[in-house]
Amino acid sequence: QDGTYELTGSAADHTLGSFASRWVTHPEAGVDLCATFADDIFAAHPFAPLEPFSIPIPQTAFATQAQLGELAALEDVVMAGCPAGMLDAANHFAILRRGSTASHPFTDFDARAEGLLDLAVFGGSSGSPVIHIASWTLLGVITQTVRLACEGEVEMKPGHGSGKVHLVARTDVPIHLGKYVKARELLALLEAMGG
Repeated sequence: QDGTYELTGSAADHTLGSFASRWVTHPEAGVDLCATFADDIFAAHPFAPLEPFSIPIPQTAFATQAQLGELAALEDVVMAGCPAGMLDAANHFAILRRGSTASHPFTDFDARAEGLLDLAVFGGSSGSPVIHIASWTLLGVITQTVRLACEGEVEMKPGHGSGKVHLVARTDVPIHLGKYVKARELLALLEAMGG
């Protein structure tokens, strides 16, 4: 009521029935975005006596094309999320990470409504807001980590057998880049949701 919150270190679990049916996908098939209504969760209020805490980002904070056109190719950004499932478990806060744009925010990377970030993005970061620090505007939300696929052969060392073993080891190595879908596509998704 008075705008202050007490950190209790408490949390509550809530299971949503019909989980898959609650999601609305982006109206354009190639855009990797979906959303659900938080009002349904808050209305059920399974958290009593706790009060759910969230910081909504108003549409007025979504970066416009005009604002993006005024930015440089390299801009400082911050994201809030749970990379690799990590969060502050005692206080139930997301992790903040800082990086920069790796493609110009005005242009569409690979001719899609996406941008590239120089930021360590891991699984669990999807859906994290990407905030332009200087203007405090939303550039978009993270959708993908960029990884390098590596492979090699397993070899036997001399004295440990007959030579090469024909096994192939494969792994993905993060290259400190991530993709985000631009805020204008969030607006299209909100419109599809009736808002």
